[in-house]
Amino acid sequence: MSNLTARRVLWVCLAVLGGTPASAGLINDLSEEDPDWVEQALGTLPPLPEESALEAVKLTSDARYRHYVDRRTVTLGADGVVRFSLVVRPESGRLQSSYAGLRCQTRQWKTYAHSIANGDWRPVAAPVWEDIERKTRDNVRQELYQHFFCKGNGPGGTTPEQLLRRLRQPVREPRR
Repeated sequence: MSNLTARRVLWVCLAVLGGTPASAGLINDLSEEDPDWVEQALGTLPPLPEESALEAVKLTSDARYRHYVDRRTVTLGADGVVRFSLVVRPESGRLQSSYAGLRCQTRQWKTYAHSIANGDWRPVAAPVWEDIERKTRDNVRQELYQHFFCKGNGPGGTTPEQLLRRLRQPVREPRR
């Protein structure tokens, strides 16, 4: 059993017995790195999103913005990271795009690049993995993790096509 798996088992035992993560020194433990995990090299960025390739993300919350994923960019890396272009359309109508990765195993998100006005990507200087917060409004990261791209502690499929199927027909799992 890996060290990370053992700590997760301890989390469950603590919950059943009424203990607290703090009492066992496990604060923020679910997002700790697996010591053997290595992120694959990013390579080249995909083309910027095109309107014809956008798949709507049907959020459960009353979002103020519309969110889309560019179907052409959804990939599942050998490192288990789901990567894709996310498009946000605020009420102003001006599209804002980012190229991001979702690591289901640790419930984390990384933004690799943002679109800029000249029609190109601006890579993030030093992208870092961030924990996905559980908010109730406009939390597309949480929704993509919980209902679309992840299942349990792994990706919600083994191919981009399976991930896109979940995007079109979300699996409404209990809140994690």
